[in-house]
Amino acid sequence: TKCDRVLVPARSFCPRCFVDAEEWVEVSQVGTLIAWCYTNYKYFGMPTEPPFNGSLIRLNGTDVNFLHLMGGFDLNNFDEVKKIVKSGMKVEAVWSDDRKGHIMDIKYFRPL
Repeated sequence: TKCDRVLVPARSFCPRCFVDAEEWVEVSQVGTLIAWCYTNYKYFGMPTEPPFNGSLIRLNGTDVNFLHLMGGFDLNNFDEVKKIVKSGMKVEAVWSDDRKGHIMDIKYFRPL
């Protein structure tokens, strides 16, 4: 509340002004793709099986970017992915059918 920033995902305190975050704010499911990284190999601790597209997303009305997945299109051909995915494009959350109160309740973000 001190610096009026909206943080996603939610945190227990603001890392800028160190005030406890006591207020929940509903945010948009639509945002902007800030940056992305295509991964087509397997490594320890990965969020899903490759290929996948790790993306920095800024939801409308928020003040920070957060890392999540993009999907809803064929990720097997990098040249085709490059034609679809562009920094600055609008994206929308696609929710998992089985929600557990976890960041992966958002299955992925799809291009609008």
